Amino acid sequence: ERGRHGRLDALPAMAVLLQPLLTPACAGVLLSVDPVARRRDRLVISAAWGLGAGVADGRVPGDAEWVRRDTLDLDHRRVAVKDRQIVLGPDGVIEAAVPAERVALPCLPAAWRRRLAQYGLALEQAAGRPQDVEWAIADGQVWILQSRALTALPPELAETPPFPVEWIDAADARRFWSLRPLPDRPADVLRPLELDQVDARVGASRDGHHFAGRDPVNTWRVVNGRLYEGSVPNELSPGDRRVRWQLLLDLNQRLEATGQTNWDYWGPEIVSAIERLRAFDSGAADGPALAAHVEDALGTYRRLWMFHGPIFVRDTRPLREAFATVTGLTGESGEQALQGLLEGEETVATAIVDRLYALAVLARATPGLPERLAAGVGETLTWLEATDDAEAFRAALDSFLADFGQHNGDGYGSEATLLTPTWAEAPALVLELVAAYLSSDGEPPSVVRRRARQARDEREAALLATCDDAAAIDRWRALLAQARRDRQIMDEHNHAIDQSTLGCLRLAVLAAARWLVARGDLASVEDVFWLRAEEIVAALRRQEPHGLAPIVTARRAEVERLSHLEAPACLGVPPAGLPARPAEPEVPLETGGLEASSPALLRGLGASPGRATGRARIVLAGTLRPDLGPGDILVAHNAGPLWTPYFPLLAGIVLQEGSLGQHAAITAREYGVPAVVQVPDAIRLIPDGAGLALDGEEGTVKIIEDFGSRISDSR
Repeated sequence: ERGRHGRLDALPAMAVLLQPLLTPACAGVLLSVDPVARRRDRLVISAAWGLGAGVADGRVPGDAEWVRRDTLDLDHRRVAVKDRQIVLGPDGVIEAAVPAERVALPCLPAAWRRRLAQYGLALEQAAGRPQDVEWAIADGQVWILQSRALTALPPELAETPPFPVEWIDAADARRFWSLRPLPDRPADVLRPLELDQVDARVGASRDGHHFAGRDPVNTWRVVNGRLYEGSVPNELSPGDRRVRWQLLLDLNQRLEATGQTNWDYWGPEIVSAIERLRAFDSGAADGPALAAHVEDALGTYRRLWMFHGPIFVRDTRPLREAFATVTGLTGESGEQALQGLLEGEETVATAIVDRLYALAVLARATPGLPERLAAGVGETLTWLEATDDAEAFRAALDSFLADFGQHNGDGYGSEATLLTPTWAEAPALVLELVAAYLSSDGEPPSVVRRRARQARDEREAALLATCDDAAAIDRWRALLAQARRDRQIMDEHNHAIDQSTLGCLRLAVLAAARWLVARGDLASVEDVFWLRAEEIVAALRRQEPHGLAPIVTARRAEVERLSHLEAPACLGVPPAGLPARPAEPEVPLETGGLEASSPALLRGLGASPGRATGRARIVLAGTLRPDLGPGDILVAHNAGPLWTPYFPLLAGIVLQEGSLGQHAAITAREYGVPAVVQVPDAIRLIPDGAGLALDGEEGTVKIIEDFGSRISDSR
């Protein structure tokens, strides 16, 4: 109208929206709460092949999946027989048949389902209300087509509980952050002193990425007392990054030429720093000396964690190329065979296992001790101190704690914090391991490892038997020897950096706390974790006592307030890109069956060869005292140094996550314990106490329905 009257200058500006035309692999609807069951603790995802129009109007059958809000794990699902789909044809949208191989296949593999759930939470957080989200997956990424508020909800679901976020760096709001639950206290809030540990780790990660020129930088953010992990760009210029990375590779080549590893280069500095902390006599130190010790422990923690990434830098392509040349093996089967040839060397972890076994042998020879350990370790320590017959065992236990007392289980697959007790202060944890070994009548772990090494060497000989290229074999053997030394670094690195730095920091803080309690600054040793490091150091250097109770009280109140906030499983904007769809169904379905909540057979990645049958024991992340015994099969999200001392006793291992080269898989292979990793939804699908039959080579886990009755019959 304005244009017709010549008033074009008065026309409002208009935006032109350009949208790509998608051809989705699958599409559907996500509801960020469950409006039917009226539950906020789970999201609901509907999915069908092809376009999402069929889901919206119900024309085609679709899967229904319920996802837990706190962990983003699958709660349960109904997988439909999807014989029809809506697709884009030459003349428009049409209904078409679904290929036979996809009719009973779930639309969403685990990684895709998790990413959609992350988008659902992100959109709800941005809008402040539960959302009805239309989505599609096309060209290897998630596309959000529409998001609107869910309507007709009861008042308790209509609004999203507030979780206010104030980013120091505005760019962090556009990045993606995943909640990192605390070990043994997943719903808890970080204590003030733990914030200093986080700051040190963030600084160390930045320093390490700068040193090696790697991008992006893995980092953490603390939001309302909760720890979120993500990544940020390395602010160094591309030239700086290239130069630093190349210099690190040059160093590796020089070390390799002399038969050395990165641990030979950096290890002495790392070990000497740890030994200085361990040699400190906290019992004879005054306040200022303890203050310096706390500063040194925190500085050592940050300095040594800088090496965490760079120390593992190694170009493994020559090794894999040499292996393929002499064996002809490539791909997944080649990787499995190669990994099996790398381990078997003696490490800190094998030394710990051997010492635990020796303690069990000594306990068996100590009158009265086996019975006490079998009944529980609660009063055993007091009994040991008062019993003359236990002198030899006490001496051996003290020697073990002197060598490994800073152990706290920190590492990939099992994490610790500043609040996690060390073996030195909680020797009952060691006695529980001794009790587990005492109840086993198996061979000494060293014998098992020796046999595994022999089998490893025989496998290598059989693989090389088909190769007649002597030069290629010589090159392979040289690279293999180097790779085995590199593999040993994993244990040395974990013991020194992951565990010893954190353990020594905790022991330094506790020594300071005892001094402050004795002088009257603190009411209890545990109160020290409500202070910041600078406050502890300042109190230790004061000439006179200064009551810290008001600070502790205020911090407790603040943490209590934060603990009532519901922490989302993620913050920011999830990445749109998705991993490739697995080649096979993740959870095989019975023909014609709609319910996929309890399949008999699960599939994963074989990580340690062999077959085993045993009782499943579900162990949740962060558990300090896993209920594991001889012949059990550990089932967990992941596993690390906290639990690996139990591995020689187990019949098998099933992990929902994991990889061929991680600590848990290596330890399993060293002791001939069959293991399957990357088993989707293992925690949900396997009942605790159920019978399992697993094949660590094929990567299968079978649930035995009548396992309990079989055990009874055999008795």
